[in-house]
Amino acid sequence: MELNSKKIFLICTEPSGDQLGRDLIAKIEKRFKNFEIVGIGGEKMNESNFSSLLDTNGMNVNGIIEVLIKFSFFLKFFNKTIKSILKIDPD
Repeated sequence: MELNSKKIFLICTEPSGDQLGRDLIAKIEKRFKNFEIVGIGGEKMNESNFSSLLDTNGMNVNGIIEVLIKFSFFLKFFNKTIKSILKIDPD
């Protein structure tokens, strides 16, 4: 990372957010030079200058029952996300 560069942390865990994240990364790349984008995203974001820190497969659920069934998965994912943000210390 270059001197005076900025670290941006993005989190996009569902398909439409993944698409928007990829579009945002492309616009940032065109406008700014000194930055690093890190975070959590899907396949579309990984097509750009981005590598997701966590696998987002299994994040999509429908309804409260699916959320409750996968609660431990979401809690672990949340804790890993917090640890990643604290470690990376984005601007």
